[in-house]
Amino acid sequence: MARKRDEEMADPGPRLKIQLRVGGGAIGPGKIQLLQCLDAEGGITAAAKAIGLSYRRAWYLIDTLNVALGQPVVETKVGGEGGGGAKLTPFGRELVARYYRVLRTVDDATEPLLGWLGEITCETAETD
Repeated sequence: MARKRDEEMADPGPRLKIQLRVGGGAIGPGKIQLLQCLDAEGGITAAAKAIGLSYRRAWYLIDTLNVALGQPVVETKVGGEGGGGAKLTPFGRELVARYYRVLRTVDDATEPLLGWLGEITCETAETD
């Protein structure tokens, strides 16, 4: 998570943050990133480690999504001979895909405003 803050500090330009409120919970870039990592890594532990979260925190975030949405976004497999693991449910995959489709639409719609604000803030910074 510190990596994300460092990137934001390095780029002081205008940006938009989107967070969806659903069923008493929130869906934002952090949870979506966790779901993507989980899908790529095949497990909660590896996904959590990849983005700098504890296993407990990652599992908590996944559980809040499952509860808020009323259906699971992740299915887990208990360890054994073949080992355990986790993967996105079809619903979880669709959630990630739709989230990014909406972000692209919002990016396209807000680009003129954010670009304009970026120009103004650069001009203001140059005159200070």
